[in-house]
Amino acid sequence: MSAHVVVIGGGAAGCAAAAAAREHGARVTIVSRGAGATALATGAVTLDGVTEDAALRARVLDLLTSMAPLEGDGSARTYLSASGAVIRAHLVGPTHAAGALEGLGGRSVLVVGLRALGCMNAADIARRLEMHGAKAGTALVDVPGVRQRFDLSNFSVAQALDDPALAAELAASVAREASKASWDLVALPPVLGLRRTREVRTAMDAALGRPWFELLSPPPSVPGMRLYNSLHERVKSRGVLLLDARVTRVEVQGDAITGSKAGDAVARL
Repeated sequence: MSAHVVVIGGGAAGCAAAAAAREHGARVTIVSRGAGATALATGAVTLDGVTEDAALRARVLDLLTSMAPLEGDGSARTYLSASGAVIRAHLVGPTHAAGALEGLGGRSVLVVGLRALGCMNAADIARRLEMHGAKAGTALVDVPGVRQRFDLSNFSVAQALDDPALAAELAASVAREASKASWDLVALPPVLGLRRTREVRTAMDAALGRPWFELLSPPPSVPGMRLYNSLHERVKSRGVLLLDARVTRVEVQGDAITGSKAGDAVARL
């Protein structure tokens, strides 16, 4: 295998580096083993510590938003995770954007929990939203199509909601609870689909008729895995080769890396 650029690591940083190299005409291979830090992270992106150079910072922002469904103008905002932690971020997925704490002061938020889903305590989230100036209430609905009644995982629920019928059923349940009062927004756990989040988002928009948002997630993170999947799909569409393997050898001549071995493949630079 011959490559101009080999990127070790397939998270957000690795994919951004690969995309930038590809834009300049390089043949690029990403070598990674496992999902890594991006898939485990909250699903939000912070630019803190990236660079103080405004032009370069804008370039990083443009590159990331071109590669994944991320929203933000580069300004830092704060969001709640399902564990109640306050997370500072510059970019978030479209299902999280309405949950910026800076915009919730004085607004009413219905926090909807899912029965048997252990990742979120709706009452605790409501208390934390009130600490940030919102007026919050809670409701609980069932997870459609799932028989287990305790200790459901984020990923099992997210995968179930990739089924459009189940997503529509959940959206209808949430809408019934939200219609009992004139809530400004609805807050939901971070489980609204793993690979078909766009369809789940459409179902929620149609059923609720008001703004809503997912909380961010502690690891293991459904939003983080969504971001990871989106980045990989995008770099593959740009002609980047993805190799799922562990780098076992790096070849060096002088100050330059000239090759690497990952699995049975050897990349010559």
